[in-house]
Amino acid sequence: MKQEELDMHAQQSEESFSDGQPAAARPLTRHQIREHIFRLIYTLEFCRETEADTQLDLYFNQLPDEEITNPPAAASEQERTYIRTKARAVMERAPEIDRELDEAAHGWRTARMAKADLAILRLAVYEIRYDADIPAGVAINEAVELAKRYGSSASPAFINGVLSRFVKEPAGEAADSAEEPAADEEDAQKQTADSAECPAADESGADA
Repeated sequence: MKQEELDMHAQQSEESFSDGQPAAARPLTRHQIREHIFRLIYTLEFCRETEADTQLDLYFNQLPDEEITNPPAAASEQERTYIRTKARAVMERAPEIDRELDEAAHGWRTARMAKADLAILRLAVYEIRYDADIPAGVAINEAVELAKRYGSSASPAFINGVLSRFVKEPAGEAADSAEEPAADEEDAQKQTADSAECPAADESGADA
């Protein structure tokens, strides 16, 4: 699943378990944890700051759905704390990260990017710039994998090209691939961004 799975998370995030959280069967992999962080960054993009904590809580209380892989409920309390903390840290740094992205993505500003691509880029740039525990190469590779799953056909090359400008020695000609997506994919990205809404914004009771 790609955009549809992200939208499913957003639409169902207000639903919660009535009998508490199920215990995690096994620890999540680093990739699964990063995927949850990405999903939260994507979700928070459509929410007011006053709704952030509520949306973070609701994310982990979603009812299970067989169409969603790596369900939020599978995360342990320790993993949830790490995921929440890192997602908030990325969003707090978003303004400065976006300024760097505007400079790196020649001719393609963050305001025009597909929201899934932007969330992936924000997470990767945060890891490159501020997370000393994650090598830049790992951050880029993981970002490309997320792009393959959640982005358009042009997303992996676009994201790889943009992120290559954040490392001292870009591999090969990767930087040359940071080009604007094709016109038809640009239209699809705009439609995706226009149709996205903050999950349960009206029901959350949060003040603007």
